[in-house]
Amino acid sequence: MCDIAAGVMGTLGILGNMSAYAGQKEQAEAQNYYMAERQAREAEAIKAGYNMTLRQASDRYTQERAAVASQVQQVAGESRKAVAMSQMMAAERGVQGASIDAVFNDFERTEMEFVDAALQNLEFKEQAIADQVESARLNALNNLNNTGYMPVPGPDFMSAVLGAGTSALNAYYMFQGTQQSKPTETD
Repeated sequence: MCDIAAGVMGTLGILGNMSAYAGQKEQAEAQNYYMAERQAREAEAIKAGYNMTLRQASDRYTQERAAVASQVQQVAGESRKAVAMSQMMAAERGVQGASIDAVFNDFERTEMEFVDAALQNLEFKEQAIADQVESARLNALNNLNNTGYMPVPGPDFMSAVLGAGTSALNAYYMFQGTQQSKPTETD
């Protein structure tokens, strides 16, 4: 009877170790799958956010350029009106020569100064937008790097084999112990 019990104990020990190994392996695989899926979702969200930033920056570039073009056209129109009015007034009064040319040159110089200032201001705004896009790119890269995870290591197969071997040896020693304690027929 003890022989059977030792055999059953050894078998159960081996099966228990192998079952524990299989369960741990399945759990590690499930956790790694979940983490990989989570990382993929986070990466997609980060990329979508960065793409939105790029679209917004592109829209801002377009809006800033359109605003400057509108301002330049408005100032150019006002300058042309002022030149036309000055020419008309000068003709009515009979004024000609260097003084009227100086007035026209002053209008042209003022218009060119405004255009230069508007274009320089546009360059500054475009550089600020480019800096924001670069910052968003670096943040996105940093966030992508931070979404990484270390996979959960699976159970050690050698430990499971050694555990099963230990169970088998314990059962064997138990069996040996029962064999030695049995009374022999010669006693």
